[in-house]
Amino acid sequence: MARNRRSSNRKSRQEARVERYTWFSMVVIFILISLDERLTEPGFWVPLVLSAILFISGIIQYQNGWRISPFTWIVGAVLLVIGGLTWYFSRPEVAVSLQFLDPILISLLATVIVIVYGIITNES
Repeated sequence: MARNRRSSNRKSRQEARVERYTWFSMVVIFILISLDERLTEPGFWVPLVLSAILFISGIIQYQNGWRISPFTWIVGAVLLVIGGLTWYFSRPEVAVSLQFLDPILISLLATVIVIVYGIITNES
C-alpha cells in the first residue's frame, strides 16, 4: 500500500517527476545512439542500460512508498535477459549468430511500450 498517495489516488508531483525523468533517460539513450553514425558500440549495452534505468527508477519509487507497476519490473527483467543473451552470443568463442534478435529494436519497442503504458494507465 502506498504511504504517500492522496485520497484521490493522484500522484504527487515528485512521483510524476521521477517517472518523467525515467522516460527522459530512456529516450536519451536512443538520442545518443542516433549521434553514433557507425554504431561503434556493441548492441548489448542498450537493453542493459535501459534495464538499469527501469530498476533504479523502481527502487527509488519503492523507497519513497510510491506505487510501482509490475510492468516496470517485467520490462526491466526482459531487457536484462535480452542484453545478457546478446552479450553471451556475441562473444567470439560462442560463435552463434542471433540475427533474429536485434537488441536495439527490441529496446526501442520496450521504451515506447513503457511510455505509452505509463501515459494510458497513469502508472509506470
